[in-house]
Amino acid sequence: MGIVYLARQVNLGRTVALKMILDKAVADPESIRRFELEARSLAKLDHPNIVKVHDFGVRSDGLPYFALEYCQGGSLADLMRKDAASPRQAALLVAALARAMGAAHRAGIVHRDLKPANILLHEQSQSLDGIHPDWLKIADFGLAKATDESEAMGHTQTGGMMGTPSYMAPEQAMNTAGAREPADIYALGVILYEMLTGRVPFRGKTIREVLKQLEEDDPPPISQLAQKTPRDLQTICMKCLEKNPSKRYTEANLLADDLQAFLDDRTISARPSSTGEKALKWIRRNPGKAPGFVASIAMALLMIAGVVAFILEKARNEQREFEVRLEEQRKSSERQREQDARNAEERRQADLQASDEKSRAEMNQRSEGVINQLLTASPEGVKSILDSYDQLL
Repeated sequence: MGIVYLARQVNLGRTVALKMILDKAVADPESIRRFELEARSLAKLDHPNIVKVHDFGVRSDGLPYFALEYCQGGSLADLMRKDAASPRQAALLVAALARAMGAAHRAGIVHRDLKPANILLHEQSQSLDGIHPDWLKIADFGLAKATDESEAMGHTQTGGMMGTPSYMAPEQAMNTAGAREPADIYALGVILYEMLTGRVPFRGKTIREVLKQLEEDDPPPISQLAQKTPRDLQTICMKCLEKNPSKRYTEANLLADDLQAFLDDRTISARPSSTGEKALKWIRRNPGKAPGFVASIAMALLMIAGVVAFILEKARNEQREFEVRLEEQRKSSERQREQDARNAEERRQADLQASDEKSRAEMNQRSEGVINQLLTASPEGVKSILDSYDQLL
């Protein structure tokens, strides 16, 4: 809203950006209220990453103006059109922006139109990776809202939509007046996503097409667009882009803390959504498609159950076959042991029989010798032989 000129503040001898409403023809009361709101919002804030207001006044024709800190480096959008940022640089820059928005939120100000074009650079840079975080300056609080209802300017009608669709949170798209701090956190998530991938999460040929995607679809996974992005940084970004405001970071400073944890190689607080949570969110967003989706899931589960049943039955059959083979091996081993025992007994009996036969043969041989001696011996000799035989026996 309004037009900005490069000007010089003569009394202080400094260059400023002079913002004013150019023509009374376009200066309706609503525009003037929003213009004044931007000046008051900026005047409330004192943060190195938020552009400063140097002066505010009213021209002779009754239209307001204010002088802003001059940022010679252009806007973040100019560089984001050229290339993406490295993951660490993206985290560093968005952490600085999150700290600035945390300060704005503590002062009771919600921006509601955060986007690269509204982030100025105090110094010039040739690339995103060449930007120092201190150079970032959040500007254009023309759609800002005071969170204290007593100070709310009422410049957005209930149900109206104001902002930039590609950077707009779902709840802001439905009702700009209802957008609060989580809407700014969503916009920071879009900026981080764009820095990493080179594109916004949702884009289309018409605003209606973008808003339809915003309502119904999940952003394309960062891993598909920028494969080298660390998983923790992807998780942080996707938490910012949750469609349910309560699922996002509750404070901009908590987002900054997680980004700093990532930069310090510490554990982050955010956790990725499970597959079940993703499916449940899709069903809630698409109730009309839910029956077909549930039927598809049921069919898939039945197919999986059939495959599992087949695998289990095959495993049971293989187990039974194994047990049969094991039993056969056991019985065969037992039969072999019994046969070995019989063979050993037979060998023992044979050895006993052979020993007995040998003993009898030796006895017969000795008996025959005695008999022969008796037949040839004298009476006295017979008695001696018989005594020797008795001793032998």
